[in-house]
Amino acid sequence: MRPTRSLALFLLFTPALACTTAGVGDDDDAESNPLPAFSEDCGAGVNDRLDEAAGLASENWTRHEGVRLCSDDLDYYRVDVPPRRWLQVTIEMEDGSGQDDLDLYEVNEEDEDVWMSAASQPFERLAWFNPGDVPYSRFLRVQGYNGGRGDYNIEIRNSAWHEGLDCDAFFPDEDPDDEGGPCNRIMQFPQTNSLEEGYFVEHEAHYSNLRREVAYLARYAARETMAEFEDTEALAFMDMSQWDGDVPGRMVGSLRHPEGTHENGNDMDIAYYSLSDGNNGKAICTNDNYFCTGPASDLDVDRTTFFLAKLMDSEHVRVAGVDPAVAELVEPRAYEMEDEGLISNTERQKVVGLLAYGSGWPFHHHHIHLSWQWEAGFEGRSEAPDGCMVGPDAL
Repeated sequence: MRPTRSLALFLLFTPALACTTAGVGDDDDAESNPLPAFSEDCGAGVNDRLDEAAGLASENWTRHEGVRLCSDDLDYYRVDVPPRRWLQVTIEMEDGSGQDDLDLYEVNEEDEDVWMSAASQPFERLAWFNPGDVPYSRFLRVQGYNGGRGDYNIEIRNSAWHEGLDCDAFFPDEDPDDEGGPCNRIMQFPQTNSLEEGYFVEHEAHYSNLRREVAYLARYAARETMAEFEDTEALAFMDMSQWDGDVPGRMVGSLRHPEGTHENGNDMDIAYYSLSDGNNGKAICTNDNYFCTGPASDLDVDRTTFFLAKLMDSEHVRVAGVDPAVAELVEPRAYEMEDEGLISNTERQKVVGLLAYGSGWPFHHHHIHLSWQWEAGFEGRSEAPDGCMVGPDAL
């Protein structure tokens, strides 16, 4: 079994060229850069190079079956993400192993890797959110692991997504007690379009899935922190849940977290803001691989405390797990920030009251563990309906 590949390097996030497609918008760019037709080939053909990328329509439930990838071949695609929408591209293989093990990469306009879904699994998938007013393009490459080949299917999922703290506010008809509502849907966390959005998804794409409302909150807190502090570097979002809401690692028979955690899209790991370059998942102190053994000397206390306060703007946060050395700095700084008017009394009370640390919280010398008040969540991979889709989750 080959190892899963995490996003060890966050590469080249430059905004892609905006464009539009029929039925998506009426931007002037539609005639100059229309979406290419879908095409497939085996061997030398029309979608073997980035400049000959085939088009993938962005409509929900668009599906292409039995696409063929030959040995050592590459297939390139372009998909245009509609304004203010979340969009996911999935490729499905027969068994995801051996010669049929295919991987899905996002590439930039120079064909350099941006991020990827690359594991020994029967499917790979990537997702984005377009916060703008016009569609933008994302370029994809399908390739076989170690030159592998095989047939695969392509599926597009397209759903409503918003910039905001409270998901419920965007779906006013949702019953707060209905665990099947759109805010409880487990969805792949959309990769950032630019580091200026305040975050990036650092870990394995298969393990980067949250319920929609938890994802809204994390993105909100990162944006607020970047807006408050000049020259803030983007923050790494780490393990969440598997695509089906299970504990990350179940799919390969090796859990990355204890049973009962990171389930149903309720939990996520988040890097600390640090004083050294790059807010990725790294130790902010000397440690014994369980806890800090000295002060959290690399912790950016102001940004981390403020970020935690913004997370506490949600009434649904259950706990935020940190190392004791982090709590030792964050708790007094929260009182000072309240006095300075940077955070509210309610935020300060919740930062102090909902921090979890101590002997029962090892392994948090390099990340925060955010835990939502438990809800069941649902993954939503049902069969495409016959006819028009209705309801908030089909927008």
